[in-house]
Amino acid sequence: MRTENPMGAFRLDPRSSAEHGALNGTGLTPDDVGFPLLKAHTTVWIFLATFGFGARVILFNDTVLAATMTLVLDPLAYAITAGFHLTVSRLGVKIFGPRFAVLGLMFCIVAAIALAAIGGGILAGFGKTLPWRDGDVAAIPGAYYFAILVSWVSLYAWTMSWSRARAAETRRILAENNATRAELNHLRTQLDPHFLYNALNTIAAEIHDNPEVALDMTRNTAAFLRHNLEQHQHPVCSLGEEIDSLHTYLKIQEGRFELPFRMELDVSGSAAEHLLPRWTLQVLVENAFKHGASSDLKLRVSALSDDEVLILQVKNKGQLILGKTDTGIGLANLRRRLDVHFPSRHQLRLRPDKDDVVVELQLQGEPCFA
Repeated sequence: MRTENPMGAFRLDPRSSAEHGALNGTGLTPDDVGFPLLKAHTTVWIFLATFGFGARVILFNDTVLAATMTLVLDPLAYAITAGFHLTVSRLGVKIFGPRFAVLGLMFCIVAAIALAAIGGGILAGFGKTLPWRDGDVAAIPGAYYFAILVSWVSLYAWTMSWSRARAAETRRILAENNATRAELNHLRTQLDPHFLYNALNTIAAEIHDNPEVALDMTRNTAAFLRHNLEQHQHPVCSLGEEIDSLHTYLKIQEGRFELPFRMELDVSGSAAEHLLPRWTLQVLVENAFKHGASSDLKLRVSALSDDEVLILQVKNKGQLILGKTDTGIGLANLRRRLDVHFPSRHQLRLRPDKDDVVVELQLQGEPCFA
């Protein structure tokens, strides 16, 4: 969302920026994004007023006259140039276009003549004249104000062009961020039916022959989904949270495969506090089931961290079948979420290790869109 301030500077609506958390880590805030036209305009004329006052004191050797001319002419010039900006904004004149050039030249000429005439009136009121030959008196003040106004219009055009480009880039970043967040939400919801499909199929198969097993699976599935529903608004979580959720997930898989699972955990250092996309560990374990040996359902989950890099491994007995490494929704979904949360800062590899299948994930730094 954007609004236009009285000076025509586009700024992000503060409510919108709060929702986006200062553009999600880009470092831009509403004050940075809205171009500083009003501040620059005021600064320029304060400088010109200070310079003009000193020059008039030297030129006329009269502090009162110099102060009077400065207090009348410079605020008037400030208002006139502000009016030029409002005119350009309301007419929709393209900066650096031919209409802008014609309008800017006419503005400089008319405003310079008006300021020179008013300055001459003030001089006459104090009984003063310019200390030059009579033929040059009328031209010199006009040329002075014309030069200042041309410089101001040039600076104004550059500032407007830069500011509009910055605002357009900011809107592009916001649009991309919104699109990325929408994609993340879609990816997370994609995993829910994928998990439910497998769980409900197993429950349906067990209802007739093993109703107690089906009942336990239903309760475990409900507990697992309840936990994930409570955390649905958080796309990332700590590895420790993932491990806690994994225990419930394994109970569901025990009912699905009708065999008890053994899991060895080796989480060292600060690895448990490292952030990663939610459901990462579940997807890796599910992949282990896909490639695992049906006679030995033992998982070894290890995690190492040096505060910057997390190395997560899931190992199990089995055989890696070529052409089967990237099938299914789970891994493809995880790869895309890793691209979003850890762009160019992650590695996901699936490889054989003697009689084992190993999936290894490396994450560097903090996740984006946390």
